[in-house]
Order: sequence, then structure tokens, then C-alpha cells
Amino acid sequence: MQWLVTFTELGTGALLLVGLLSRGAALVVLAQHFGLQLLYLSSGRFAFEQPHEWVPPLILAIVPAGLVWGLDSRLQRNRPRVRWPS
Repeated sequence: MQWLVTFTELGTGALLLVGLLSRGAALVVLAQHFGLQLLYLSSGRFAFEQPHEWVPPLILAIVPAGLVWGLDSRLQRNRPRVRWPS
């Protein structure tokens, strides 16, 4: 399991760094941190004790990131101009 977590963190970190598939990578990170929050819940702690774990991926999943300097801008040129949120 440690290798899966390591490669997931490295892969999604690299994708977020270059701005490729930003929302999908942020959703994967958010799902990974959701598992961490479930672990906290099982020990009697609340998910809101460490918002620095889940707030940035949540914001990156909602806001259209990577469309200026990232590689998502090149992918966006080939698709129709439908973006959420606009």
C-alpha cells in the first residue's frame, strides 16, 4: 500500500505542477485525503482539524486551474469552449 500512496502522490503532484489534467488530479488527491479523514474519524478526531489537507485539492477541483500557464490550456484549444464554472 505504501508504494501505491507514494506513486499516487508523486503522479498527482507532477500533474498539478505542470497543469495537466488539473481537476482530475485534484479529485484523486481529494479522494486520497478523504481516506485519511476517515482514519481520523475512526480515532475520534474531526475532519476539520486539519483543513490544510483537503481544502487546497477541493479548491483546485472547483476552480478551472491550469488554463493559463499549464498544459491544460493546450488541451482546451482542441475542445469546444464549454467550461464549468464559467
